[in-house]
Amino acid sequence: MFSRLWVDNYKCLVNFELRLGEMSLLVGANGSGKTSVLDVVHALRQLLSGKVRVTDPRVFPTRTLTRWDSRDLQVAEVEVALADDVLRYRLEIEHERATKRARIRLEELVAASGDALFRCELGAVQLYRDDGSAGPEYHVDWTESALARVAPRFDNRRLTAFLEFFGRVVVCGLIPPAYSAESIRESEQLSRDGRDFADWYRHAIQEHPDRVQAFVEALEDAIGGFRGIRLEKVGQEARSVMIMQENNGVRYDMRLDEASDGERALATLYALLHLGQGSTLLLDEPDNYVGLPEIQPWLIALSDACGDAVPQAILCSHHPEAIDYLGSHSGIFLRRHRALRAANGGRGAGPQAVGTDRQRMGRMKNKRRMGGRRQTSVVLLCEDQQHEVFLRRLLRKMGWTQSNMRIVPLRPGRGSAEQFVRKQFVEELAEFRRVRNRVSATLVVMIDGDRLGPAKRRTELKNACKTKDIPFLEPSERVLIAVPTWRIETWFAYLDGEDVDETKRDYPRLSRPKYCQRHVDKLAEMCRKNELPRLAPPSLVSACSEYHERTGS
Repeated sequence: MFSRLWVDNYKCLVNFELRLGEMSLLVGANGSGKTSVLDVVHALRQLLSGKVRVTDPRVFPTRTLTRWDSRDLQVAEVEVALADDVLRYRLEIEHERATKRARIRLEELVAASGDALFRCELGAVQLYRDDGSAGPEYHVDWTESALARVAPRFDNRRLTAFLEFFGRVVVCGLIPPAYSAESIRESEQLSRDGRDFADWYRHAIQEHPDRVQAFVEALEDAIGGFRGIRLEKVGQEARSVMIMQENNGVRYDMRLDEASDGERALATLYALLHLGQGSTLLLDEPDNYVGLPEIQPWLIALSDACGDAVPQAILCSHHPEAIDYLGSHSGIFLRRHRALRAANGGRGAGPQAVGTDRQRMGRMKNKRRMGGRRQTSVVLLCEDQQHEVFLRRLLRKMGWTQSNMRIVPLRPGRGSAEQFVRKQFVEELAEFRRVRNRVSATLVVMIDGDRLGPAKRRTELKNACKTKDIPFLEPSERVLIAVPTWRIETWFAYLDGEDVDETKRDYPRLSRPKYCQRHVDKLAEMCRKNELPRLAPPSLVSACSEYHERTGS
């Protein structure tokens, strides 16, 4: 995965550094450099494919030089973490503005350990073996990537792994109106705007036929009336992507270009998760063309896949749903400096990656909130991401549908998480009562007991309702409140087979929220039987009993 990006003199990016994790959401004002980050990665990916020259339109033409900077040297540097190896790639390009020509002055690949793996300076190549020892020397065309031309060998596996990583990078800003329904060839790579989705899909289902069913099931959940997708032969080599739909009991087929823009976008987004497995995704405003009720379910699916089927995801978005769901733990705020900065050598004002600025992210959420809520059958109000992942996966195991869930996002920078839950509970309870006659709704709340325990936490929620003159829980209401005595990790330890003491808090946290799946599976099996072993933590027994009583299941 990409761990670091440094760019200088490319569009609005001047002396710009960005540190990235498995999931990163780039947010910021227009002109802050979000799309430029994706553009430079796409340009590197194209160059390292070995099929283009450095000045080709979608690579590093002279017009990509920073307009307010007079220097002719353009630099891009990336650090990539591959298994137990960290590699740094550096590219320096010299431009000649008058003739719009350019040459690669330096291209090198080195390991974090200091081992040199490749170096090309002004067309003179020095190869190195995996152990850092020098190999052959030769000369190449300095308008192309010499690294891309290196053939795989037994002694350059690290270099080969780097090139293979870049070959699996997908950079897209989807434009569904440009899609074609017909394919005359297979394409390993989805284009920058997604217009060749038919070619890419044709290749993907040949490569991963075992993953097609999961993709179809995801679309059935995401698109009302969707029943399938297939390729229909329309010529000797041509195939047309057909969407199978059902409306009012009538089934019919339509071509991909007859589907709505939103349906085409959703098909692409879910296909990237299920059929593009192993690809690092960089997506520019993936929420464009997608309806409000459909955004959060896809973000949840992406979050679940990230680090596994999708090694890394980097999104650019202004959308409140994306900021709400990802901003608190994955948001990186880009801002553009209007004043000269010493870090830029006095050359001009470029964007800066601020990192997960919780106060700023919270203000952006508040400014960009959209009126109303999408109607759902279950609303989850949780203290943290671990609670959310655990509850969401448990409910799915118990037969609930993810597309019918709404996650109440945690607002960063506004006091403690438990204070947020206490305040938000009153609002969600009022909304639940407003719509319950029209929607078969359920509200599920989870908050750690910490030092207070379950009884006092429930009293706090009751007092919060009282201050707003809202009655607390009515006996028949489908409102569930789950409160581990200290933290949810006590439940995890019990489900792992340990003898636990709920008066203690020193049970370790999971390294990643998604690693709770084994606990989800075990608890779901117990809940279906409506019986927990005698030594189960009392707070877990209470939560399971309330689930059955409140839902009638």
